[in-house]
This record gives sequence, structure tokens and C-alpha cells, in this order.
Amino acid sequence: GLRYLATGYRTAEQALSGGDPAAPTTFRLATRSHFLALPLEVNFYQDASPTDRFLFFFGLHFNYHLSTTTQRTLRRPGQADERSEVDLMGLVDYRRMTTSFAAGIGYDRRFGDRLALRLQPEMNFFLAGNTRRDEVSRVNRNYYTLGARLSLRWLR
Repeated sequence: GLRYLATGYRTAEQALSGGDPAAPTTFRLATRSHFLALPLEVNFYQDASPTDRFLFFFGLHFNYHLSTTTQRTLRRPGQADERSEVDLMGLVDYRRMTTSFAAGIGYDRRFGDRLALRLQPEMNFFLAGNTRRDEVSRVNRNYYTLGARLSLRWLR
């Protein structure tokens, strides 16, 4: 099935060039990207007991880029932070399709014949940067995510 993925990054706080040295202004950027992913995974199971088993998996996810937003936060001494959306869609050429490597390990616990609980920590690493190379961009970020899935499964 399809999965929804929201990921991104924040930059460190940086001095704004051309600002007043007596009252330095700093800024930071927070970028958030949204994807639909089609996962292709290989799963291996190891039974530990009749009610417990471990799951190992790895695979590729094919990700379709839905949108990316960037928020800039300006910080001036003695003033409230000023937040604004930065429109980079015309300046940055985002890849529509990207591929990521996924891997993880999980634990299944059965409760009777019909119910099972799964805890599954996982890692997802994008194999290419989120933007296409051009003469303006000097930095390209490969997203990664670390997370966990918790699922309650009804067994047949």
C-alpha cells in the first residue's frame, strides 16, 4: 500500500549579513517535505516462542514529492521572533521521484488466536538529494527518518 511521509530539517541559527553589528539579527530555516511512498520490502521472521517473534526487514521505497515548505525565523534582541514562509518553489528544482532505503527490526506479540501487537523501529535513508543539481545550489540534502510503527493486527 501507499504510505505518507513528512520529513525535513532545520538549519543552525546564523547571523544575517548586512545587519546592525550593535543589535545582531539572526535567522534559522525549517524545511518540511511531504511524500507519498510505495514501499517494496523483504521481511524475515524468527519465532522466539509460540506467542513471540522477531521481524527483520529491508527494502526500497519509491517516494513521490507532494510539497515542500520553508519557514524562516528572524530573531532580533528585545523583540519577538518573526516567522514567515519562504517561497522556494520557483528557485529550487525539487525531484518529483526519489528512492530511499529502508531497514528495521520489529517484535510481534500474539494475544490469543486473533490479535497481535507489533512494535517496529525503522530507518529510511533517501539515496539521492531532494533537489536536482543546478549552478545556484551548492548544498543538497539527503533526507533520513528514524521512527517506530506500533500496530495492532487482527489475525485470521
